[in-house]
Amino acid sequence: MNRNYVPIEGAYRFWFKELSYNTTKIDLMLLEYVKDCFISSNGGNALIDWTESFKLIKNEITTSRNVANREDAATRCFRVKNFLKILPTYEVLWMRKVWGIPSKKCPRCAIEEETWDHLWICNKNRAGDTESEIFKASLDEVLSQNVDIMDKDQKNQWKEDLWEVAATKSMIMGPENLIREITRGLINEKWWRTCKIRGQCKVLKDIFDVYLKEIQMQIWNRRCVETIESERQLGILKDLKRKKKRVDDGEEMMEKAEGEEKSENKKTRKKIKNIIKINLEENKKDDVFRLGIRDRKSWGSKVISNLVNT
Repeated sequence: MNRNYVPIEGAYRFWFKELSYNTTKIDLMLLEYVKDCFISSNGGNALIDWTESFKLIKNEITTSRNVANREDAATRCFRVKNFLKILPTYEVLWMRKVWGIPSKKCPRCAIEEETWDHLWICNKNRAGDTESEIFKASLDEVLSQNVDIMDKDQKNQWKEDLWEVAATKSMIMGPENLIREITRGLINEKWWRTCKIRGQCKVLKDIFDVYLKEIQMQIWNRRCVETIESERQLGILKDLKRKKKRVDDGEEMMEKAEGEEKSENKKTRKKIKNIIKINLEENKKDDVFRLGIRDRKSWGSKVISNLVNT
């Protein structure tokens, strides 16, 4: 490719790689697991710092990429499943038709369905195991380790600013506040506005990292221990859950209906993908000459936004 008869070395290859990158990105955005983060977010996804959010989800805030051990693998596994809302709650296991799961009801409180949101508010959690209390403890723990960045008055003022942001309503998580977004691994850009002193951004990332670790240990891990013990008493063992499948009445009719629905959804996704690809190819060819533009990585989000608004 050339501009004003001056060859641009590697320009076409670069443009094609960007096109492939955005096509893959769009495929991810159209996943049912993250539909609420993009398609149904009413523009709320534009407020999320996705670069830092994915670092947090991949456990790269305080852990190097080169690290590979059992603890890091367990942390990454939890955070990715937590972000996609596919932690093995009873709702998820029921949908998968896992043997021995009688219903979607929470095995601990037996009152509400054990959804992803129910995990954090179940009345069987310990008294201090609430999101706000764990966030407060994480905040105090990290600040106590960083005494050189701020003095006492600055710390108190920053705490007030952080709690003010924490109380803000989330545009993605429905009626919940921004702490629920952190619970899922999403970092809203509003958090960065409180960082006015050098080093505060790094401290804030450490707070989020410690918070997710405590959420995993104090709520999820304890829930798993209690659930495994209650299932063992009922004779529901891990091997049986893996080998057997639950059989329901009218299962064949349901599977047929689900198959038709999946087929229809697949056709719809294919049509959307073709529309998006044409949009990218027709409207973004000129961007091969805008190699230094900052928003070139946000093409996928822009196309999705345009698609939702049409």
